[in-house]
Amino acid sequence: MSYGLDEKGLRKFVMRTFNWLKQNYPDLAEWISDTSSYLSAEALCEIKDYGDGVLVNLFTDQRIYHINATSGTDGYLSLQHSLRVSGAGNDWTDGPYSKETWHKIVCDMLSCELISLDRRDNPIHED
Repeated sequence: MSYGLDEKGLRKFVMRTFNWLKQNYPDLAEWISDTSSYLSAEALCEIKDYGDGVLVNLFTDQRIYHINATSGTDGYLSLQHSLRVSGAGNDWTDGPYSKETWHKIVCDMLSCELISLDRRDNPIHED
């Protein structure tokens, strides 16, 4: 089931709370909660319900991480990210709806945020 398309041809969605995510995607909600030790998961997530799947957006100063998920026997989990300023996005990890795929996604997000020591010591150095 999908909510269809809006007048611009974009997929319709409904904004949801983290409690909704816990009820409908309990594994994903648990993985996000287990990953976030500094802030509560409720404070981190923008959740968009598309009817046949969910999009969870996580924000940093520079990027938005888009986690797409469908659950069930043919469940799917993937990561994309985009820059908060203009720029192209990137597709990263994808795979079955599983904790192993989630772990790869978290590692990809962390690797995007880390900088090389050369860049730290020389801010004009580009990685």
